[in-house]
Amino acid sequence: MSSTPFFSQSPLLKRANGQILSTLGRPYSSGPSYHSYGRVQAVIWVLMGLNVPIFGMWQYFKATNDRQTDQLLRKHCMLSWGAIKDGRYWTALTSEFAHQGFSHFFFNVLLIQTYGGILAVAGVSATKVVGLAVGSAAASSAAFLWHSKPVERDHSRRGWLAAAERDTSPAALGASGVVSGLAGAATCLMPFAPMQFFFIPVRIPLLGLTCILGAIDAFYLNDSTSRTGHSAHLGGLAFGAVFYLFELRKLGGVLQMARRVIMAIGDVAWNVTINRPIIDGKTINPETGSVQPASTPTTYGPPTIDIVWQNVHTDPETDVWVLNRGPAGPSIDKLFIRVAKLV
Repeated sequence: MSSTPFFSQSPLLKRANGQILSTLGRPYSSGPSYHSYGRVQAVIWVLMGLNVPIFGMWQYFKATNDRQTDQLLRKHCMLSWGAIKDGRYWTALTSEFAHQGFSHFFFNVLLIQTYGGILAVAGVSATKVVGLAVGSAAASSAAFLWHSKPVERDHSRRGWLAAAERDTSPAALGASGVVSGLAGAATCLMPFAPMQFFFIPVRIPLLGLTCILGAIDAFYLNDSTSRTGHSAHLGGLAFGAVFYLFELRKLGGVLQMARRVIMAIGDVAWNVTINRPIIDGKTINPETGSVQPASTPTTYGPPTIDIVWQNVHTDPETDVWVLNRGPAGPSIDKLFIRVAKLV
């Protein structure tokens, strides 16, 4: 599982986190405590350290040409259908912490630190980071095996050639499956965290970066000439998103933002439907001309919506209502809704 292009947190990430919180009304529920943050960082360093021993052994083989070491590593630290058929199920996990080349090792370790740091800032507990990493490893390995199964089945149909070509069956190694899982969860928690490509002074939101890399993996998924485990990347990414949905959604993130945007649009749509425009934080009854604060409960709106709009104004030339976030309003900085001009 070859590594993806390296990118890291922007040097301004800590300051940007505060800006994101104030702009989006806290994308996650609460920041981590000092001890919780420290425990998560310790887990991240352990995950990084697990990649060192196998990488070191492979460098020893390259330096000494010790074939026994090479065979040992290939047998127990590379994932393939051959290994699974031989009962070496542990390769589904050991392969996730195995690297032969320095660049593959270096980038994956740094990406673990990058995404792990985002999870720590978002308040994810150390226990859940461990669960996320292990689950991502298993999911990415399962995705690789599922996607490579037709190739392995073709090899088994070649009869007496199967033994000779056994070693040509797809095999995978590398921590990019774990990296993808951490990326999926981190993206769901802090989609607008600024990321920066290595040596390129361009910052891009984490959500955009994850979508780009996911699209690349999907595009090259069935490319037989690619030496990258695209299926493993997608499997880890999907697990990270599912893990967020079931285990981390209470911390906020995209689910909370989407819910607030939908409620905001629903509130505006309701007032437009009943011809009750919201102007300067107040609702106006077009029939009676009576004005009342938007925060006052009325019998006209659905009981499930309790959003307070403040500092609302309309531009008569463009027919655009500009709704600025109030202290008790939805967690969006500005929402522009183009509607038909009310008579």
